[in-house]
Amino acid sequence: LREGATLALAFAGGGSSSTSQGSSTAPGGAQAASKPRHIVVPDLHRTAHALKAEIDHLDRPAAMLAVFGASSGSCCASTEAASSGLHEKLIRRLALFRSEWPDEALCKALSGALEDIAAEHGDVQPLAAIALAVGRRLVVARASSSCHCFAFQIPARGGGPVASTAVASTLHAGIAGAAACHELASPSDALCVTLAVGGEGLEEGEVMNAVTSQLALGRPRAASVSLLRAIRQHGDQGQFVAACARLGPTLEVATGPSLKPPAKRPRAEEAPSKVRVRQILLRHWRGSGPQPTDPIRRKSVRRTVEEAE
Repeated sequence: LREGATLALAFAGGGSSSTSQGSSTAPGGAQAASKPRHIVVPDLHRTAHALKAEIDHLDRPAAMLAVFGASSGSCCASTEAASSGLHEKLIRRLALFRSEWPDEALCKALSGALEDIAAEHGDVQPLAAIALAVGRRLVVARASSSCHCFAFQIPARGGGPVASTAVASTLHAGIAGAAACHELASPSDALCVTLAVGGEGLEEGEVMNAVTSQLALGRPRAASVSLLRAIRQHGDQGQFVAACARLGPTLEVATGPSLKPPAKRPRAEEAPSKVRVRQILLRHWRGSGPQPTDPIRRKSVRRTVEEAE
């Protein structure tokens, strides 16, 4: 039996979905029966403990990120069923082998979890892409050519990409569940991944330009919103979902103590009372259901989720 190591790395993941007003079509033009979703499991060890499964042989951090496109009839598995059961099926597979997992085995575990979902839906794969972080490694898989995955490294202190790999180009479009494994090359870098359903016309450079600045700041959800905005600006319409993740040293460690702001000196006199605003909540409308009304201006709110972000 193997005891997994705890590495000085942190995983941060987030996602966002977008639906055009009045649109209910999935990528490919089929009528969508559900809405796109994303899931983030930041601590697989804790989740496995809740499921009474043992995965302590895996290095930490261990996390999962996945996106699910809107299901469209019988052409793909149900979005609700896939998004609610994929993480458990993956954990059950990871708990079967209590020794060190090579890259190929992790890829097969990810592909197998997607196959388990398909087996419950008449051998129809879900419209999904998934990423698994285990220690210094990041494994990605997709179940459809409509799903796109990009992995690249950036300096942990910020800056442009130092290396990139278009995961979509390494996966065979005709093979459902094809997977690829990437490893963090340097402790001074961060390994990033983007998952998306939709936006087939975006090039690798456009994707990285949209997300790199936000991922360098440790803001994966903001990077996902930026990617959705790039998809919209490209002219694509319909329901889309995107998720991003960053695996690397924490921003405090990457920045270093010399770059921290100096400590504030205590004031001699009592400071006047102040209010610090940490969050600003904006009303928005998702395009369906009752349209909210601004109680101050007494006008209907037309701001979309992307504009509110």
